[in-house]
Amino acid sequence: MRRLTLLPVLLGSVVALGAGFGVTVALPTADAVTTTETDTTRVYTKGEVQGREIYVNQGCVYCHSQQVRDTLTDAGLADRPTRPGDTLADHPASFGEVRFGPDLRCVGDRVPGGDRDAERDDLVDAMMDYLRHPSSVREDSDMPAYEHLSTKELRRLAKYLVGLQCDDAPDEEVAE
Repeated sequence: MRRLTLLPVLLGSVVALGAGFGVTVALPTADAVTTTETDTTRVYTKGEVQGREIYVNQGCVYCHSQQVRDTLTDAGLADRPTRPGDTLADHPASFGEVRFGPDLRCVGDRVPGGDRDAERDDLVDAMMDYLRHPSSVREDSDMPAYEHLSTKELRRLAKYLVGLQCDDAPDEEVAE
C-alpha cells in the first residue's frame, strides 16, 4: 500500500491559496472599472495633494470617511454612492475607518460657517476658521482644534477639504 506524504498536501494547499488570492485580489484590481478614470474621477491640484497629505498625516481618516455607501444611513450625504472610478487619484486610499465625525466626501458643498454662494477663497477662509476652532463654529463639535498647524498647512488642508464637492446639480430655475 502506498503511503501519503506531506508534500502533496502542502503543495495542494499552496496552489489552492494562490488560486484564491488570484481570484479575490489580483483579478479585481486589474478590472477596468477600478483602474480607468471616469468623468467623476476627482483630480487634485498640487495644493490639494499637499492638503490631502496633511489630512492623512493628521489622522482625519480615523474619524471621517469619504465613501458614501448605498445604504439608508448614507441617504442624503451625496447625490449618489461612491463608485470605483471616483477615487483613483487617492493615494493612499483614505475611505475612513469609522464615522465618529461626518462623512467628508462632499464637505466642500457644506463648509461649516461658510455661505454656500461665497467665493472659493471665502470658503477656504471659513474652513480654516473652523479647523482652528471647531467649537466656535459648532458649539457641540468634538473635533480637535488644529491650531498647531502653520497657516500655510492649514490653508492647504482647507483647500483640499473645500475641493471635496459633489453638488453638480444645476441651480433651480426661478419661477417668473
